[in-house]
Formats: sequence, structure tokens, C-alpha cells
Amino acid sequence: MTQLEQAVVVVPAHNEREHLPRCLRAPQTASHCLPMPVLTVVVLDACDDGSDRLAEQFGFDVNFVSTDAGNVGAARAAGFDYASPLESACRAPSPRARVALSTNTSRSRA
Repeated sequence: MTQLEQAVVVVPAHNEREHLPRCLRAPQTASHCLPMPVLTVVVLDACDDGSDRLAEQFGFDVNFVSTDAGNVGAARAAGFDYASPLESACRAPSPRARVALSTNTSRSRA
């Protein structure tokens, strides 16, 4: 079995300021149990609720980026695209785990 070198967690969000802190604590807490670095990318998709102001509450392993995709799939892809150069700058190409989380699965955005 191949050992993973890094994990990437992408969290697409649209006006989820209330839910983001709890959602982001989960991968941060889990990362303390892993033998690899975990990079988290929060993709703020057309947010106008001040979600961007949460960035200062999290460490350097949590990156906030903004997009106006208006689509969760496109926002997720933008997060992994953003993470790719960061991954390669940190280490040589190696196996990585990639995970996408949702801040709220009880509703969808049209």
C-alpha cells in the first residue's frame, strides 16, 4: 500500500459564515491525528455575508479563495486548482488524499 504524503480538503461555501468555523474545526482536529500535512482550501463562492473575515481565525494551513462560479462543482474544482501549485511547491509529486466537504448538506443552491 502506498503511503500518502499530503491531504487536501476543499470546502466550497456560499454565505456560510455561521457554519464555516465548525466545519473547519473538523479537518483541523483530524489533521492532528494524521502523519501528513493537511492543506484546507475554503472556496467562497459569491459570498456577501462576510465569510472572508473568518480567514484570520485559522492558521496558515487554511487558505481562503473567492470565486463567482455560482456552482458547487465549479467552486470545488477551483479549490483543487488553487491547491495544486501549493502542493507541488511543498514537495515532489507524491500520492495525496483529496477530500471535498460541504458546510451544509440539508439544502442545495440553484
